[in-house]
Amino acid sequence: MASAMNGNRRWERYPAYKDSGVEWLGEIPTWWDVVPLKSIAPVVTRGNGPEYVEGGGIPVVNQACIYWDGLHAENVRYHKLTDVSGYKGLLRPWDLLVNSTGTGTLGRAVVFNEDGVYIADSHVTIVRLNLSEIDARYVLYLVSTGLYQGFVYAALVSGSTNQIELSREGLRATPVVVPPLSEQQAITAFLDRETARIDVLVAKQRRLVELLQEKRTALIQRAVTKGLDPSVPMKDSGVEWLGEIPTGWKAVKLRWLSEKISSGKTPLGGSEVYSEEGVIFIRSQNVYDNGLRLDDVVHISDAIDEDMRATRVRAGDVLLNITGASIGRSCLVPHGFPRANVNQHVCIVRAKTQVTPDFLAYCLKAAMAKDQIQVAQVGSSREGLSYSDAGDLIVVLPFGNLSMQHAIVSFLDRETAKIDTLVVKVAEAIERLREYRSALISAAVTGKIDVREPSAG
Repeated sequence: MASAMNGNRRWERYPAYKDSGVEWLGEIPTWWDVVPLKSIAPVVTRGNGPEYVEGGGIPVVNQACIYWDGLHAENVRYHKLTDVSGYKGLLRPWDLLVNSTGTGTLGRAVVFNEDGVYIADSHVTIVRLNLSEIDARYVLYLVSTGLYQGFVYAALVSGSTNQIELSREGLRATPVVVPPLSEQQAITAFLDRETARIDVLVAKQRRLVELLQEKRTALIQRAVTKGLDPSVPMKDSGVEWLGEIPTGWKAVKLRWLSEKISSGKTPLGGSEVYSEEGVIFIRSQNVYDNGLRLDDVVHISDAIDEDMRATRVRAGDVLLNITGASIGRSCLVPHGFPRANVNQHVCIVRAKTQVTPDFLAYCLKAAMAKDQIQVAQVGSSREGLSYSDAGDLIVVLPFGNLSMQHAIVSFLDRETAKIDTLVVKVAEAIERLREYRSALISAAVTGKIDVREPSAG
């Protein structure tokens, strides 16, 4: 990225460059230095393994606290001791904290700047910088770039796939680009300002996605409970929380509309028997309200599928997630879908003749169904929906009037497709903003653009 736009100003390159001596960094301004981290950070150490207690005690920063957008203090845990003077993991303001283990969190960093006494646990590396030479916020921006994160994973990580770990010695030797302190501060001020602007735009776009999704949900809810004709006479549904429904419609339990409500099972051998080819094996992570997502789908052999033939899916089946964080997500198995089976976290709902599968699928996407599923979880120690719970879900429909159901489905297919198209466009805009944000940070902290005020340098 040779230049970037800020209002009417184009950020140009620095007047002169030199080879950094580090292949993945490339050229840097001639008066900048590249030094090992240990030369600007006298302390690079891990925290201790504290003895945790519930409630009071000394707050402990752990992996769940450290995110690029700041320290998530709500995730702190507590050490039972109250006197931590001289404790190895005792934190100071402006310490750089780096997650040092785990596939999902390794490499994430934050600048610690909380009031009060905190310590870090043994999964967090404390980098205590020489603040007379280096700006902690500049270093945070630097280590957040794809260049540095790529280096971390390529050169500093050891261990097995399940237990990777950041090498402290490797971290101490990590090359750091060091401009003069005044330029570090100028870069940090520039990035604070520009990333804040981008973050505001991203937040607005995310809110737009939320509003579109709310509109989609409300559209489905109204269509499958009130129909398409606002002038149709209404009657009491007989269900207190449901209120009135159109005359000629019925509120019935899902079991009376289904010839099958059941789930699959985990094959003998579990994930060890999954393969890249064979019969599609649908898990809860494949089931979404806007359809099946098969980018990470697994397969099972013909022999395993034959053993599980009672849980094969058919075109027109409605799949409903019945356990875990994705509980309540559902979708229709489309016509022409290849042979497939499901695991025990996915329920197959097969419609009887009084309801079209498409209409039933929309009923289970409606807020009414999702609210009932959530109510069924109240008081449960584990998120899960039994077959009996699923069968008790109340559905509203023009009972046996398939032409009206088809008309409602056609309307919802058309209108939700418009909303889904807008959601995709907004999501693409968010991704472009995120990419621009990342590129801007990388360009600024590695000297590819000169962000100093015109009077400087």
